[in-house]
Amino acid sequence: MQEKNRVLATAVMNAADRLGLSKSEVAKILAVPEINFDESDIEPASHAGQKAILLIRLHYAAHALLEDDEAALAWLNTSNRQFGSTPRAQLLSDIGLQSVVDYLEAHTSK
Repeated sequence: MQEKNRVLATAVMNAADRLGLSKSEVAKILAVPEINFDESDIEPASHAGQKAILLIRLHYAAHALLEDDEAALAWLNTSNRQFGSTPRAQLLSDIGLQSVVDYLEAHTSK
């Protein structure tokens, strides 16, 4: 079980790094106190684990759609009418994170 936790933690931190998200931002997105955030132990079945999986999906979909990490980072930081703000700002809420992932995945499937 510990191995799954480490694999998920490594994957989410790699995705976050490529998306230009700091450890502090990841802790906020996963809704865990930064002081308690152990980036080597994220339980996949937990709420934080499910959000980590969404963040990985976000990176995968953004990279598939935009073809590189720099373009994905620029997209995350650009105001988008669909969200009424930047996609990055949406990542802090459960609904916002899911909406950004849904938006990207819908556009990659076209």
